[in-house]
Amino acid sequence: MGQLEIVTLQEFAGIWEDFSSPSAIVPPNVLLEAQDCDLYPYIQGCWLPNLFATLPAGQVVRRVGYLPEADTFLVLTEQKAFRVTSAGTVTDITPTSGFTGSQHWQVTAQQGKLYFVNGIDYIGEFDGTSITYSTVNGAPRGARFITSYQGHLVAADVLDAAGVRRPNMVRFSDIFQPTIWNGGIATDILLDSKSPITGLVVVQNTLVVFTRTEIFALPYVGATAVGMSPVIVQKQYEGVGCVAPGTIAVTPDGQIFFLAEDGFYRYNLASPPELISPYMKNLIQQIDRTATAQFCSCVIPQQSVYVVRLPLQGTSPQARAFHYRVGGWTRYLHSFYVNATSMQTLYLPAGWFAYVGVGNEVRRIAAPTGTTWVITTAFSDYGIPEVKRFQWMEIVGTPGTYYVTLRFGESAAASQTRTGPSVVISGTTTVLPARLYAPSVWGKYLSVSITSNAAGLHRIVLALERKGWRAS
Repeated sequence: MGQLEIVTLQEFAGIWEDFSSPSAIVPPNVLLEAQDCDLYPYIQGCWLPNLFATLPAGQVVRRVGYLPEADTFLVLTEQKAFRVTSAGTVTDITPTSGFTGSQHWQVTAQQGKLYFVNGIDYIGEFDGTSITYSTVNGAPRGARFITSYQGHLVAADVLDAAGVRRPNMVRFSDIFQPTIWNGGIATDILLDSKSPITGLVVVQNTLVVFTRTEIFALPYVGATAVGMSPVIVQKQYEGVGCVAPGTIAVTPDGQIFFLAEDGFYRYNLASPPELISPYMKNLIQQIDRTATAQFCSCVIPQQSVYVVRLPLQGTSPQARAFHYRVGGWTRYLHSFYVNATSMQTLYLPAGWFAYVGVGNEVRRIAAPTGTTWVITTAFSDYGIPEVKRFQWMEIVGTPGTYYVTLRFGESAAASQTRTGPSVVISGTTTVLPARLYAPSVWGKYLSVSITSNAAGLHRIVLALERKGWRAS
């Protein structure tokens, strides 16, 4: 005798996987490969990429910065630097001297200019048209990290005057003087730590410095005399740190997400770092320490999703997405997100977008505005491993016409799917509830394809009959 069970697939937001080809099918139950994996409780939705600009062949995009004063983008590759207008026009602005191509760029904005470092050169300055370098007045060279804080440029993990690397040093320029590092209230701070700095971030008007095993806060107190430090140094937490700068992502409301040695953390200055998922621990410990700079991540605030691309391990590059409001990781293979070499979020005046690099292309990632959704999941992720028989599905959304195709299967392979009915459901009420019946379709895996002339799909509810296993 079957048992009727209601499953609500909601939070239709997150990451999109194309179900059109078998190689793109990655059901969430792949997460069962790790016993300490979080439960994947909800279906993810879509994250829509559009081509923004194409660079000359052979370029590999590593960082995209936006300068609102000039409405212009700075695109840094492994070989060159490019200026890209909001219309997508590309201009090569690589300096003839002082510039070294790199895989690892850091960019910050101050006073209508962008400043960038790569761990090799002096600090570069982009004014919306061209790039220049400051090499005097104690200017730091070889900085691996840079940010802007209370009118100061802040560089960290730098080379000293003798060319020796100082992985625990944080340097502040004079206030509103980004080219002066040895006068005014310019300050050098050597952190009391044996771990190298792994990231800088400014959140809630506080500079946060990560090492591999600690978190420091450097609140601004100002300086009343020349030579005084404008900040104080507070070691906030010991035993928790960031593994790589590319894992740090910040939400508009001040939440900081990062990967540590023992998993995935959330931190907001008001409370201790919270381990919200130990799932990544095993993967992080397997990664070659020389490859940690290959991490790249971003946060998608509209969908409450954190995405991280992991360094290449063998021949299997991969990206993972975490829905930080409801929990749960999803793994992606053979997809746009895996190949993205620069994942970041830029908050533009006109709204939110993410700009990422894929080869010699810059992609703009917008919030879901399309009207086609394709999702796939395994019911075992809901703690219900038995074969299911579908009874009915209810769609709740804004008024419109919805074209629905259901596929069930014993496995994720396209050859194993059993296609259910394709139907048209129309609604005229403010919130559309409509039911689709197909009791003859069954399986352990489900995919749903929905196309609509309305963009507001709120919730999907399934009624499923639990069918227990029978011994042969």
